[in-house]
Amino acid sequence: MSYTALYRAFRPQTFSQVVGQDHISKTLKNAILQNRVAHAYLFCGPRGTGKTSSAKILAKAVNCLDLKDGEPCNECTNCQAINSGNFLDVLEIDAASNRGIDEIRDIRDKVKFAPSQGKVKVYIIDEVHMLTSEAFNALLKTLEEPPGHVLFVLATTEVQKIPLTILSRCQRFDFRKISTGEIKEHLLDIVRQEGINIDDRALNTIARKAAGGMRDAISVLDQCIAFAGNNIMSEHVEKVLGTLGEEQILKISEAIIQGDAGRVISLLNEYLQSGKDVKQITRDLVEFFRQVMLLKLVPDGSMITLSQEALPLVKEQAQDLSTSFLGQLVLKLNQIEREMRWTGQPQVL
Repeated sequence: MSYTALYRAFRPQTFSQVVGQDHISKTLKNAILQNRVAHAYLFCGPRGTGKTSSAKILAKAVNCLDLKDGEPCNECTNCQAINSGNFLDVLEIDAASNRGIDEIRDIRDKVKFAPSQGKVKVYIIDEVHMLTSEAFNALLKTLEEPPGHVLFVLATTEVQKIPLTILSRCQRFDFRKISTGEIKEHLLDIVRQEGINIDDRALNTIARKAAGGMRDAISVLDQCIAFAGNNIMSEHVEKVLGTLGEEQILKISEAIIQGDAGRVISLLNEYLQSGKDVKQITRDLVEFFRQVMLLKLVPDGSMITLSQEALPLVKEQAQDLSTSFLGQLVLKLNQIEREMRWTGQPQVL
């Protein structure tokens, strides 16, 4: 088992490689350059947006022996040891499985000892919201006044579960969802390096499916490469994800717009028979009509992620539709998608 998953192979190694979080990367680099690194940081935001990667880059930067404009060099002994996971002074802790007071007391007792390999001892506590109330209380005093050689980086997807007493002791950074365009651009860079051919529609589908998470997008790409090899077409991605292709969406959307219920049911049955999931079809339609509504509001098409081939057909469909009608469609389909979670017969809805 020597294969390394793509999302691990292409994990960012410098701040400049972290996609879509320039506001955070710039602040951290400036803090390092100005020697204003805080003793505790809280990285919060959706999954797959670069929280843990940024924490590891920060850990490298504060221990790097040859900093370059606030970036770790990735060549010195400290950087290489951190990259390989063999650096004794960077401790990554999963709070989901180490959530009790005893684990935090162990950290509290060990922070007083000086670093053994590097300049700063860094504790990265992932999914920190999983800690118990007692564990948070045990962490309070250490977070407020840690020794000068210690840096805490807390990461969470659910910041609302973090006590205010912890929040007030950390510098908070909010990681945002990565835009579809940024995800697509990064995926293109990966496929070029891997020597993979992929069509534009396939990239659009993967980027949309990721919903702002880069790790999700790269994992889907990895899955598609395993399925289709070095030439990935849109139909391969649709099979892997179980989503509708643009051509299929245009057919069923046209029938919906025309009010042709028989045609809608016939197409729906055809898609279900080919192995599509009715809930995923509903989600695809919600996203499609949202895109059509955006096209009506911003006619230059700068805000939509449909392929250039589909754009003329979508514009043609959108001509006679009002934004209020499209809004009703989106709301109704959203309502149906919510109700599908509680029924054994989603097709009936």
